[in-house]
Amino acid sequence: MAKLSFEMLNKNEIIFDNNYRINVFTKQNNINSDYSMPPVIAKINSNYYYISGLIPERDKFYCTVITSENKLDLILYAISYSENLSVAEKAIAVNNLIHADIDILTIIDKVMTEIKEQNSAKRVEAYNQVSGLPFKLLNMIHEKRINFQKAFELTFIDKHNIEFFTDLAVEFNFTASEISNISEMLQEISKRDKKSFSLIIDEISDRSTKQNLIGKIKLIRYPELSRFADKFKNIVNELAFSSGIALKYDNVFETADMELNIKFKNENELQNRIEKIAEGID
Repeated sequence: MAKLSFEMLNKNEIIFDNNYRINVFTKQNNINSDYSMPPVIAKINSNYYYISGLIPERDKFYCTVITSENKLDLILYAISYSENLSVAEKAIAVNNLIHADIDILTIIDKVMTEIKEQNSAKRVEAYNQVSGLPFKLLNMIHEKRINFQKAFELTFIDKHNIEFFTDLAVEFNFTASEISNISEMLQEISKRDKKSFSLIIDEISDRSTKQNLIGKIKLIRYPELSRFADKFKNIVNELAFSSGIALKYDNVFETADMELNIKFKNENELQNRIEKIAEGID
């Protein structure tokens, strides 16, 4: 049976072991402002392990200490103590219990109910799979840049590809929609061309901006779009607009909008350039 107490501890007394933690994400572990509730600490064989809650900056602070050798007691208390656990935190909690040899029926009956999730073995297994994603990706899930369904889909990408994609997503700071779209396109290209994600990206020479990168991935995924883009570029070049005339368009045709810019100093110059455009179109 778990025993609860309220104790003041030194920060250096607390062990941050991921086998016990629910909150493993930096933004939730430290705060500079006041906090309303003390962190939850597990006391096991005279050692203090961090489970959840916000750790203040000062060296000594009060903690809610739960003494038990039963990890189920520890996790359940930490879950009940923490409000609105993220998908990543739920996944970590489920994984910790599975590794502590807590039987699946107990997890379904007690834990899934506590975290307000579907009471099914499939859901437990899905969360367990999500917990195995790279930590940087788990952090994006925690920040709600990836929802549960997308996170679960990402677990089916092989280890090398998902690790590469994670680094790519961090480097270019992909949004939620970009994570979804780019991962899908890379999977489709990889399956079609039998290439790894890294090889696909290595073949893109211009990765100077996120827009360039995404545009090139889209052109590789849709070769017919690439052929159309080349044909359209040739048509524009054949128009041979003089200086002072420029046609701007999205080279991957995310939008059909085009912009024709004409620079002129007077009415005669404008008339001449309009005639040049008409000649090129004819």
